[in-house]
Amino acid sequence: MATPALSPGACAGEFSPSTLLGFSPYFVMQKHPRVEARGFGLYSAMALPAGFRFYEESPACVLQHAMNKSLVRACCQCQRVVGHAGAQLRHLFAAANPEVLSDFDHLPSGTFPDSCFAPVIECPGGCGEVYCSQECQRVHLERSHRFLCVGPLSETHPLVAFKRLCLEQTEILLLAAEAICAVVTHAMENVCFPFLSGGPQRPADSSLCDGVSEAAERAELLHREHSRVRELVGENAREVRTEAERLFRVLLDFAHDRWEFLGEDEGGLAEASIAHERKDVLDLACRQLFSAFSGDGTAGLPEGNPAAQQPGAQIVASFFQQSCELLSRIAGLLEKTNSHVVVASPLNAFFRGWLANAPLAGHSRDVLAFLLREKEVAMIRALGEEEDESDEEDEMEETPELVERRRQRRDLLSSRFADVPCEALLPESTADEKAQDPTCGKGNRIRELVRPHAFPDVHGTGFYPSIGRMNHSCAPNVRLEFPYGTNRVALVTTRPVQPGEELCISYVDGIETMSAEEREDALEVFGFKCSCDVCYRPR
Repeated sequence: MATPALSPGACAGEFSPSTLLGFSPYFVMQKHPRVEARGFGLYSAMALPAGFRFYEESPACVLQHAMNKSLVRACCQCQRVVGHAGAQLRHLFAAANPEVLSDFDHLPSGTFPDSCFAPVIECPGGCGEVYCSQECQRVHLERSHRFLCVGPLSETHPLVAFKRLCLEQTEILLLAAEAICAVVTHAMENVCFPFLSGGPQRPADSSLCDGVSEAAERAELLHREHSRVRELVGENAREVRTEAERLFRVLLDFAHDRWEFLGEDEGGLAEASIAHERKDVLDLACRQLFSAFSGDGTAGLPEGNPAAQQPGAQIVASFFQQSCELLSRIAGLLEKTNSHVVVASPLNAFFRGWLANAPLAGHSRDVLAFLLREKEVAMIRALGEEEDESDEEDEMEETPELVERRRQRRDLLSSRFADVPCEALLPESTADEKAQDPTCGKGNRIRELVRPHAFPDVHGTGFYPSIGRMNHSCAPNVRLEFPYGTNRVALVTTRPVQPGEELCISYVDGIETMSAEEREDALEVFGFKCSCDVCYRPR
């Protein structure tokens, strides 16, 4: 094959370990001056006061956990809770308290006025994913979902089989596939944009983590110039592949190991067996992904192969063709450096406001009590806290006797909260809300006995380049916050920080109160012995 002309967007230049990080005047990245094992970290460039929000970042890739998806409907791109309060409650009850749906659906109209948290915009492919805005939908579709949407596909399609495999084994493989698709899309942007009339210049590598508005502009251009992009990618396939390889090198510069070797002690037949099983999973996943994106073996499917028709699909397929190494290394990177994403549910504040803003009596109080009581039933079931629940029932055939037994157990569970006042079934207010929450002092004693559950937050996992460069400390000087009701994270100092001091987070919640032995046990899953200032002892 003749060598294509070098695209003006292609870049074979050098990269640095900070390439994916956006600029900040508040920190620099460098190696630890004393402990080589700590590698690179972030260090304060100036004195920072306590409680100072010094950096914000959107994830390079992210997903909501499948179990959590069944409880909370959230935007697939930014994890903002979508819809109105009634729809969110119905979604929760359908998953964890379906027996109450009949009563719920007969609540008076207007029960949830002015409660829309964000619009609900569905995936046009019909896969069930939802978004909070056209911008989020456009970004997610162009970055990766155009390759991975299973809406129009049958159960026998290799992409459906791959997603089923991820649910059975680990969602990290699905996130790794999303990351690979996103990197190839980003490489397409870098190569194609200079050719597009009025298009921006080559984006910086850090645009992988841009906010929605910036990413939406690039996604809109790709969508608008779809035919031209397809033509450019075909003409410059080698340059796109080369640029994707460069971006993968940037990404894989973060500390990682192959996925099949993570999480196990060194040596031993058991560890070798687990690594072998994981390797088999990787091999199967790669075969499924190659088939899905190349079109190989899918010609006879009635729905065809929409993923293989996308611009860049053959380039994506090429990364799964001969080896599972890239998938393994990306999955290993994500498993080792990902951060837990927690977006607070607006339902908790909604119900506190409902109780606080108007005197409730008679029917209104009955409705509120009903909803809060059934919320407790749903959360106890969702968290596996139901007493006398038999694991064997999940495997049993659905019979009228089994259904009746479950109904009786549900009614008994609900009756436990029949006489509990509404105030005691509301979750505890946050510190910021307490000053404006007149209900926060009511029912406290009963609340302590009942220990009510909060409505479920959005839980997921995401890769943030800044956090991926931060080391652990058992006395962290930085905490993570999600202040916007989305997955955009803020780094906030927990105490005054001196110039040149390393900026550290804790990988384990509550580690400050643990003993040295407890800390070591808690950190074992991360595969290192802590060398922070609390644990480090000169030898």
